Amino acid sequence: MAQLTTNPRGPLTLTGSLLTQAEPSEALPLAAVTGQPGGGLVVSGRDALQLVEHLKGRGYPAPLLADRQRYKGNRRKLASQPFDADWIGRQQRLGLPAIIPDAGYVAQGDLAGLRLVLQRSAQIPGAVALLALANWWMHSQGLNLLVPELRAAGMPVALVLEHPKDPLSVDRVLRGTVAVLRASITMLMLRCDPSAVGLLANGALAAAYGTRTSIRHLYPVSAGGGNSKARESALWPAGMALHYRDLLYDAVSASPADPCWACSCPVCAGQRLDRLDMAPLDEVRAHNSASLLGIRAAMAAIAPASRPQWWARRCRDAQLAHAAAGAGPVALTCPRSLIGWQQV
Repeated sequence: MAQLTTNPRGPLTLTGSLLTQAEPSEALPLAAVTGQPGGGLVVSGRDALQLVEHLKGRGYPAPLLADRQRYKGNRRKLASQPFDADWIGRQQRLGLPAIIPDAGYVAQGDLAGLRLVLQRSAQIPGAVALLALANWWMHSQGLNLLVPELRAAGMPVALVLEHPKDPLSVDRVLRGTVAVLRASITMLMLRCDPSAVGLLANGALAAAYGTRTSIRHLYPVSAGGGNSKARESALWPAGMALHYRDLLYDAVSASPADPCWACSCPVCAGQRLDRLDMAPLDEVRAHNSASLLGIRAAMAAIAPASRPQWWARRCRDAQLAHAAAGAGPVALTCPRSLIGWQQV
């Protein structure tokens, strides 16, 4: 049983953390990889706190957070609906570094709902305001409304962005997200693709990378809730991108001697990425988290003022790696986010 405390350590203890976000069955096998300096876990779903308590009892050494994710699905909770006091109280008793309320979805134009989430969150010691936002809020009129509200609230926020694919692959959404960071708002981003490292490089308090596609962004209602049978993707570190394992296998097979296919993460230990095509899913996900944590460690060695430029150069190099791979018989599509990060 975890030792209980009524004094959360505070969101600022998360500074610079690259978290891995997963549902309980996927989070437990990742404990060894993510439980290191700069790492941590966001356990998601109705039963998240049971696993959080279990990991705390085992002495998990990195930050643990819990996301109830009531904002997702066709019957999603709305921002106007009240928080669950039991969900909040259980997090407080566990002494989590940040309390994440079970806030609902903030639809396009729902300024009243946005304000309610911020006001209610401000009343909870150690809380961040969970804002599961329609991506309308990240550009044009929506962004012009959002930034003053966040400044006035003066508290840390945890953003979840709605989009059928990677929201940060859309230029206007990426630019809006960076604008929030440049407005000196203390921001944690949940449910990210590999751009989680870019958010850290550009001043995010912390960011969470999702273990699979259904937990890397918030699906619109019309797009469903994610395909649980989707093909598994593996991270190509040289390209800083996720690609389906079978496509990576084919790309490696076309030029097996190319050093860009070797992975130095602790899971792969220098082996080529084609081995992940038939590897167990837990191993693939461990590789993904370990590789991203390695990139995050390289970022941490850079002075904070130089990190945005460092990240832009990494994205340029990754884009060039995709171009080089595309010159062969197997093309790997370069994520639009890699290009967008070079332009913000």
